[in-house]
Amino acid sequence: MLEDALLMVAIYVLKDKEVVEKAERCFKTSLYDYYNYIELYSHIEDDDRRELYRLCKRIFRKYELKLTLTVMLGSYILKQIHVLREYPVECEVCITRFARSRNYWGNKKLGEFREVEP
Repeated sequence: MLEDALLMVAIYVLKDKEVVEKAERCFKTSLYDYYNYIELYSHIEDDDRRELYRLCKRIFRKYELKLTLTVMLGSYILKQIHVLREYPVECEVCITRFARSRNYWGNKKLGEFREVEP
């Protein structure tokens, strides 16, 4: 999931030519066609997807890029943060330290503002 997001950064933010061309060969379509929906786990072979991840790890070195990730409380992404060690990119990961939430299953009242245990 996190590597999927990093691949999207390479394709849609950096618009890295090498990654875009490889991805279009793998998906057999243009990635910039608004009407053409692509899905990383249905429209591409697993080996091709892993190759795109490897390519991203290599091309990120070319860019003076800083990623800032905000990971919300309970997010599955937090379990994948270790993947960033493999990417040569400056980064910060911001996690929930304080929170207040609403009880949507009960009285719908806003709860107390509290410090969240890491």
